[in-house]
Amino acid sequence: MKNWTRLFCGILMGLVILVTSGCEEDKLSKEELLTAHPWKFEKVETTSTNPDIQSGILLANGLLTAVGAVWTFYEDGTHVLTFTNLEPPESDDGTWELSADGKTLYMNLGDEEEEEAHIKSLTSSKLVFEEELWDDEQQEFYTTTNSWVK
Repeated sequence: MKNWTRLFCGILMGLVILVTSGCEEDKLSKEELLTAHPWKFEKVETTSTNPDIQSGILLANGLLTAVGAVWTFYEDGTHVLTFTNLEPPESDDGTWELSADGKTLYMNLGDEEEEEAHIKSLTSSKLVFEEELWDDEQQEFYTTTNSWVK
């Protein structure tokens, strides 16, 4: 019986540690989570049914993976998108701003027009945002979902 009590206490202590360590992430603001570390490209998906857009998304997935895309957001409102697998590595920089409610990310890269992205999910290990775009050919909006990981 003593062994069962020790085992139960050990499991209980492990659960307490697991639950309380997960609470630390809840204390961080969206901005702190975004700037905590560089984000590595994982994938991009789309709701578009247009074969040309689907092909473009497939190409983007392959290219961003091949070039080792890493996105770093800094507390001063700047960000750098680095292609780590190129020799030498290349990068584009720009500015970013988070809406007051932490749900919208405004970004630009270089001389490009500002983009608006809806933050679908932001944790210490994963960033997922969506952009709504217009398809001129099919005359409809579609969404791209971009996933980045720690």
